[in-house]
Amino acid sequence: QNLGKYLNDFENDFEILIRNRVAKLEGVKEIDQINRSLVKLTTKFRQNPLIIAEAVLEHTKGEPELIKNLVDLILRDDSITRTEADGHKIPELVKSLENSNQEENNIVAQKEFDELLNKIVKDAKGDLEAIVIFDLSYGVPLYHNKALKQSKASLYKALFGEDEDTDGEDAGGEDTGGEAIQGFRALNAIQEAFNQFGEKTQFGEPKSINVNFAKGKVMIYFHQAPDIPTAICFIASEEINLGSIIRVANRKIGEIRNKLDDI
Repeated sequence: QNLGKYLNDFENDFEILIRNRVAKLEGVKEIDQINRSLVKLTTKFRQNPLIIAEAVLEHTKGEPELIKNLVDLILRDDSITRTEADGHKIPELVKSLENSNQEENNIVAQKEFDELLNKIVKDAKGDLEAIVIFDLSYGVPLYHNKALKQSKASLYKALFGEDEDTDGEDAGGEDTGGEAIQGFRALNAIQEAFNQFGEKTQFGEPKSINVNFAKGKVMIYFHQAPDIPTAICFIASEEINLGSIIRVANRKIGEIRNKLDDI
């Protein structure tokens, strides 16, 4: 009974110290939420949990949600934070949380981008067969409308090959692409050539390149994403009027570029 009273008094004293410490944070509104998160540290750190709390506040800049997730991780993780002496390891945990959050955000952004490309092709009502986006650094495909595999199997095979795992999902064919796009790394040099042409003639930056084949059309937009140069290709069959492709592409290219910048 005396031990229980002591622990309760200890937690109450700690909560007071935490409230006083949190109150000193500038521009933080969710003080109660932060206090509720930090007071949980008393269940693991008995000598001086304020040491860990200080480290948490220092490396989270008072962000309530990050504090909550970090405290939960500290309470679960006995391999890194065992005692108050492990306070210097908090930055490592913060980094692991940030990496995990970034991966989750990337997955969500990728899914949204896939849905956008599928929707653009579907809403084009036959005026487009595919949208394929290439990494010009290596000449490999990065993204495409996923419905292409079912809607136009022959085109998909030419673009991406047929590498599949046992579940029928792409196992790696899209990393290098199919035979039809083996030479697409040259697009980078083509872009540079047109950039120079536009500069020297004062025509400005190239907006797009239209390529007419005997039985198909490709409209190419170049875009410098945050990390890589890309080519956004709108692909249509021979019977589609070029003007129809241009209307769809010009209407949607800005949205595609913005999404590329967010991924």
